[in-house]
This record gives sequence, C-alpha cells and structure tokens, in this order.
Amino acid sequence: MLQKILAIDRGSKRIGLAWMDEENNTPLPLGYLENTSTVYFDMASLIAQYRITTIVYGYPEGNKGVISKIDKFITSLKFSVPDTVIFHPIDEHYSSTQASNITGDLGSKHISQDTVSAMVILERWKASQM
Repeated sequence: MLQKILAIDRGSKRIGLAWMDEENNTPLPLGYLENTSTVYFDMASLIAQYRITTIVYGYPEGNKGVISKIDKFITSLKFSVPDTVIFHPIDEHYSSTQASNITGDLGSKHISQDTVSAMVILERWKASQM
C-alpha cells in the first residue's frame, strides 16, 4: 500500500497541514483548519479523504505547557482516526521561524505560515527516514 503522510503544526488558533505520498515524495500544502470544537471531525474527514497512513506532528522540545496541549490534541485525534494510522512526533525547533522566512519571501496572501510550518515538519520527517 502506498504510504500517505499528513503533517500537522498545531497552534492555539490554527492547525497547519501538509501532505505527501511515496509517489510524489514532495511536501504539498493543505492549508489550515481553525482550532475549534469541530477540529477532530474536520481532521478525521481529511484523513479519510486523503487515505492518510501516517501522521507526523510538530513537537517542541522543553516547552512543557505547549507539549501538554499537543499531547492532549494527539490523544484526542487518535480516537477519531483508524487504529492503523501511525503517529510520529517531529522536533519543530525553529520551524515557525523557518516558515516565517519562507512566507515573508512569498507574501502572506499566497500561503499561511501555519501551512508552511507543517511543510517544514514534513520535510524534517522525510529527511529522518533516509
């Protein structure tokens, strides 16, 4: 089966999303979802639509408050998706800074920083698999 990977950059207001599969092997933007009461339903729909097999998510080293929120988010998300979906935390150290530099070059009208952060996280996961 073709592996399809979703990257998540969870923020308090928005969740940046990017994806790729083994065939194209290039992180692609998926936009973002508002972090509201429907986010788990929205994520489950997206995961089913794209037939996601693996989820990689940004995990900040050392920031206990943010880590706790991400842990709660991922735990809740696991209840909304098939048991076969694999989850991997990825160090997101400086991913927002890197994304800010990229979106600054592109202009904020073209792509959100949250989405670019997810693409950076996906690129880091991809590099860790080599």
